[in-house]
Amino acid sequence: MFSSRFLFAATFVFLCSNRAAVAQEITPGSGTVQGTITLADTQKPARLVKVVLTPVKNDNEPTLKALGKAGAANDPGAALGALMGSMTMLSAQTDLDGHYELAGVTPGDYYVLANISGYISPAAAAALSKGATSLEGAPKVHVDANKVARGDQTLERGAVITGTATYDDGTPIPDAAITVEAWSKSDAPNDPTKVNIGQAMTMAMAGGVKVAATDDLGHYRVAGLPAGEYRVHLVLSTGGSVRMRNGVMDLNSMKGVSPIMIYSPAAMHERDAEKVAVKSGDDRNDVDLRVGLTGLPIVSGRVTSATDHHAVNSGRITLTDTSDKNLKRTGAIAPDGSFTIAYVPSGSYTLTVAGAADTEAGPKQQASGLLNFQRENVVRRYAEFSQPEIVEASDLSGLNLELKEIQPETKSTSRGNQ
Repeated sequence: MFSSRFLFAATFVFLCSNRAAVAQEITPGSGTVQGTITLADTQKPARLVKVVLTPVKNDNEPTLKALGKAGAANDPGAALGALMGSMTMLSAQTDLDGHYELAGVTPGDYYVLANISGYISPAAAAALSKGATSLEGAPKVHVDANKVARGDQTLERGAVITGTATYDDGTPIPDAAITVEAWSKSDAPNDPTKVNIGQAMTMAMAGGVKVAATDDLGHYRVAGLPAGEYRVHLVLSTGGSVRMRNGVMDLNSMKGVSPIMIYSPAAMHERDAEKVAVKSGDDRNDVDLRVGLTGLPIVSGRVTSATDHHAVNSGRITLTDTSDKNLKRTGAIAPDGSFTIAYVPSGSYTLTVAGAADTEAGPKQQASGLLNFQRENVVRRYAEFSQPEIVEASDLSGLNLELKEIQPETKSTSRGNQ
């Protein structure tokens, strides 16, 4: 099955680089939204600010689960096209007086989301109180046919969290992603398979995700935060790779080892994170993160068929901490059947193998002129496998995982979606 996570990421990139593609054409019987965005602390207009309009409810937009099913048809381009064809999102930019206008709006109820760095965006306020993909509580506007609706907003300056990310020998960590999330997680369901992708994309575009990157000295700054209690964590990419040859992308190369997640100040378990509280207008400059260089063993081994012991060449290995389901380390099965999962904290884990298969090279697949993907023919699939593992202070190597065959197949799938 084509990876829904890849489709989500690819669509986000497409949206960010092609905003005009998501705007509606002006049609008879449509309405107009006009408004002025003002900065509360200066009472000055918010100049050249992005304003996003998205429906409060759009039953036509797919969930990640539905998108994954569409990808199973072996046409990632068609799946992306179906997603883009079902989304409704309009974006405008304020002028030097803070005014904006969006015409050709289909009658209905919409969220109005303005976003400027340093100020509390409606999307951020909703996300940090209702969950990472919910816009509930954001400002709304009702649009009637052939009428003008007002969507004025006043943005409050938010709190700031800054700090430095380093390894424990003092070396700075550049280009790491720092994320700030609400300390008390919402009770609202955030099952990714049920997430409405349109709202999730809008959330990201309208400032609802509070992420910053560290600079060359490891410094970061996250601004525009509502008053509240937060959890700060660092995401450090490890073992990733991308392979493209002659314009053909091998998606299997993107199944690298999962990133390292460090919670402030230096915890790999979310439960050990330090609470960071800010009040309105605060500027916290002491939230540092540290990544240890020792005590992170490597787990490695080989995956084979239980029938004749040949190497299985595709699939994914996951180690899940039995005491903390949020702590997972993952890796891909290499073409020779080997696997390596690095940076594994000591502890008790459940090791699982999913999506394992014997594959062979297939023809190039074109994704609607956007990308070309390397396809694979799946020869046979294997049943999911799991077993307990205890990881101690030293590397755990030589694991031999034997999988039971499900049944031979000749159906083609895109590589990298196990």
